[in-house]
Amino acid sequence: RDVFDPEDTNYCTFRWVTSETAFAMSCLRANPMTGEMIDGDVIFDASFIKYWKQSYALLIGSTTAVGGEPQAAPLAFGEVISPILASKMGFGQPAAKALLGVGALDKPFGQMIPEVVPADQNYLQWQLAKNLARGTRGFCQFQTGFRHDFGLAAIALADVPKPEPPKTEKDKEKDKDKAPKKPEPKPELPEEFIGQAIKHIVMHEVGHSLGLRHNFKASTMLTQEQLNDTAITRSKGLVGSVMDYSPINIAPKGKKQGDYYSTTIGPYDYWAIEYAYKPVDGDEATELKKIAARAPEHDLAYATDEDAFLNDDPYVNRFDLGADPCQFGKDRIALASELLKDLDGRVVKDGDSWARTRRAFGILIGQFGDGATLASQYVGGQSVSRDHKADKDARDPIVPVSGAKQRECLKFLADNILSDQAFQFSPTLLRRLGAERWMHWGNDSGSGPGIDISVLERILGIQKIVLGHCLSAETLARIQNQQLQADSGTDPLRIEEVFRSLTDGIWSDLDKLPDQKDPKAAKIALSTVRRNLQREYLRRLSSMVLGDRSNPYSDIFSYIVIIGGGSSSVPADARALARLHLKEIAGRIGMVLETRSASLDDTTRAHLEESKHRIAKVLEANLDIKEP
Repeated sequence: RDVFDPEDTNYCTFRWVTSETAFAMSCLRANPMTGEMIDGDVIFDASFIKYWKQSYALLIGSTTAVGGEPQAAPLAFGEVISPILASKMGFGQPAAKALLGVGALDKPFGQMIPEVVPADQNYLQWQLAKNLARGTRGFCQFQTGFRHDFGLAAIALADVPKPEPPKTEKDKEKDKDKAPKKPEPKPELPEEFIGQAIKHIVMHEVGHSLGLRHNFKASTMLTQEQLNDTAITRSKGLVGSVMDYSPINIAPKGKKQGDYYSTTIGPYDYWAIEYAYKPVDGDEATELKKIAARAPEHDLAYATDEDAFLNDDPYVNRFDLGADPCQFGKDRIALASELLKDLDGRVVKDGDSWARTRRAFGILIGQFGDGATLASQYVGGQSVSRDHKADKDARDPIVPVSGAKQRECLKFLADNILSDQAFQFSPTLLRRLGAERWMHWGNDSGSGPGIDISVLERILGIQKIVLGHCLSAETLARIQNQQLQADSGTDPLRIEEVFRSLTDGIWSDLDKLPDQKDPKAAKIALSTVRRNLQREYLRRLSSMVLGDRSNPYSDIFSYIVIIGGGSSSVPADARALARLHLKEIAGRIGMVLETRSASLDDTTRAHLEESKHRIAKVLEANLDIKEP
């Protein structure tokens, strides 16, 4: 043909485009009469390679009466502290708001339910996303996680410059005769990484063009030990399907780096394509049933978009990698902790702005949030499958996570998230988290509101992820239900263990306070991180006891820390345990105030006295008659 047009259905095209928002998209067209796919194209934005994009968030409300489309009225500005939890809650996908469990009667008259969208989306992009989500099986958010991933890769793979030894006067004289040094090139991501990332994205989008849906359980195909074995990954990939949102594979410290992303399609992809496209002679239904009967095979695990939203399966996630998502979270927290030690040296060269340090800090804090999310999901978690009866190696539709694994994750959370020791940052680093105000088309250097970063708000936000999950009515009810699902001789987790683990971890300081008898000795102080966490824990226990149902939006945005800024009916046993633990905490506080009050600093003493007073008021209050 003399005229080429990528819109022409005679051509399947791959198009590079340039915009200020990184994305890739599959454009699929089908015959409306038969459903036959007649054209598939992939659009790939070159901005994917700009890896310092920051995931801010806007809470968008409405000024329009019920029945009309909402106007973009910002309610608050926030920052995503757990990209994995954000994706589960529908961040960037406006249609997901209906799945948040907030009914029509809960919203104020004349107002739409607040929606959470990326701050880098303008109003037009927001409306386009809404329309796309309404008319398709799933709205692809791969680009949201990839931006975050590229930032992490830039930090982790950067070479840290070694400090030069001090020069003598003789050395300085020699330097005068030398030609001036050329400026060092800025560190770039390895070409192998870029190539594998682009290939993985293209395979994902071509999969959509062939009719494949997302598969968010495919990332569990390989064990953590197998992920960097290229003899395995080059033959069947890092994940069971390229239709998962798989993150960059970064080898733990001391291990050889393998592939960064899957370099080939996975076993599930071959299987799904076989089912959809294999020419069949004879009885098609029988042949298709035979192919589908392979579903219980480990490498063919499957869970799609509906399974990912607010699910109870800890193995269904976006942006996780490996058979044990909890271990993946642990590894990412360890990686972030290591990178934070020399962060400013990794991301900022002499003569450059400190702005990258702020953005890099936010990316690494997100690793703590993701670790908290992945480990929390095991508490009350259950693996879900759709195997048919009599399939070979068929699993039960619901298999609770073992009690031992749930306890392991609870202990990890108590030791590494509900602790101030896990969040130790260099004062020098925190002074270098300045804001950037230089923004234009093609430059994504905006830093959001405020000059400094409220580190304490971010830490508490991460800790709220744990409390929000472990103390939610759904989780506690599910743990109780798992008592009935457990076979004789097993040891399922009990809800009293959850309360005990949280109380002992959060209030352990009261048992460790030294006995200061010397009046001249330094006063004993609980850290601000501990005081904030203890207040939040008391608030949640109090809400259980009082039956607080006043705020239907209390925790639906728990993955966002609102800058500057009730629970539903819980099992009756949980309410009783909450009362018991409040009484116990009050008793422990009273003992400390009785015996060591003089050795406490004023803020710590005020905190403990206020906590004791609040507990007393809660225990004296009447129960909400709406609760059982």
